[in-house]
Amino acid sequence: MKTRRLRGKLGFAIALALATALAPPAEARPRRSPAEHVARHAEQIGLDAEAQAALAAIVEESEGQDRALHAEMRAARERMHELLAAPALDRAAVLAQAAALDALHAKAQRNRLETVLRIHELLTPAQRQALVEIRERERPWGRGRGPLGRCSADLRTVCADAPEGAGALRCLADRWDALSEPCREAVARCRSDEPPPPPAD
Repeated sequence: MKTRRLRGKLGFAIALALATALAPPAEARPRRSPAEHVARHAEQIGLDAEAQAALAAIVEESEGQDRALHAEMRAARERMHELLAAPALDRAAVLAQAAALDALHAKAQRNRLETVLRIHELLTPAQRQALVEIRERERPWGRGRGPLGRCSADLRTVCADAPEGAGALRCLADRWDALSEPCREAVARCRSDEPPPPPAD
């Protein structure tokens, strides 16, 4: 009796662990897409009406494909949860469903990449350079590049909710013991470049 009870608990624990590992990630804070960035600065970079219409068509097509893929992913995750909740785990079926989920995620990533490439081809070299300069001015402390470029992973793990810029730097500094060595070096360098505080009255 004890053996059967132990096996039942073990089976439940394994299923729970698998379900947790394969659960969809928590929704991240929405970020501007490359298309939104271009559209916001269309006039500033000299994008004419024809190019703006082409941009809108690219975005509409991409978003339609993205919605369809996400619907497929939801259905595939539900199927995975059904497989994991079954009294007896079917190893082959679970692995096949995991492969199907991986393929859908890859399609979604490919769709986003195709959108970026199509937008890139729509712009002239001068317009692309202007957008880079605008982004650098707007987000000089952007995650994954700039002064904190070596802290991308650390920002995701220990400071995911921190604001861009000085807020991210403060968050990393407050969690010094949890940082990777490359990120510590970047934080130390950034803090050494900070202007000194104003003198006290």
